[in-house]
Amino acid sequence: MVPGDCMVVAALSSSPDAFSIVLLSTLGKGQSISATDMGWLPQAEAFSQYMPIWWSSSGAEMSSVVHTASDDEPPGTVLTQADFSGGALSLDSSDQLLIYQGAESNPTFLCAFDWSGYDWMITDSSVSSSNSGLPRGLTSGVDALNTMTLGWSYSSYNNWAYKGTDSAHIDGLRTAIATGSNWEYSDTRSSVASHVKTSFTVLPP
Repeated sequence: MVPGDCMVVAALSSSPDAFSIVLLSTLGKGQSISATDMGWLPQAEAFSQYMPIWWSSSGAEMSSVVHTASDDEPPGTVLTQADFSGGALSLDSSDQLLIYQGAESNPTFLCAFDWSGYDWMITDSSVSSSNSGLPRGLTSGVDALNTMTLGWSYSSYNNWAYKGTDSAHIDGLRTAIATGSNWEYSDTRSSVASHVKTSFTVLPP
């Protein structure tokens, strides 16, 4: 898989935390995809092993969760947190979700979503538990969506869900998902959760 072969379509960080991504390319049988809420250090090109002084076992951003396809998973497949093993990500009320393949030490990023309320960071020293640099190889506004950078909202909200069309060709879906007016957002989980999509139909180009 390559950058843009998935898109984040939901990030709910009011308890219980949850996320959803849609595949825009086939994840082959036996292939894996990983998700993390660790930030990306844009200069060191590594994940931020951020551990605040108030760290607790439920609050660390120190790991990734992994999904391995038991059969071919075609474009349009939606993966949720329940499909990933390794425990649940503890999403902050404002955070980021980075999706990648390969080793954590040398990831190939596929897509990202940042609802931290901060722009993509350009220096490593600016990255904390609640923000991130633009993941290597991704393009802001295309396959890496940052709600502040794109001007979708000038406040941080806890819960985001894509509510636009769920039937289009791959480029059409990618464009629709990258359009801010197609998202529902709120600090109230219940008002957003009903918009979370469970499947997409990918039409021929």
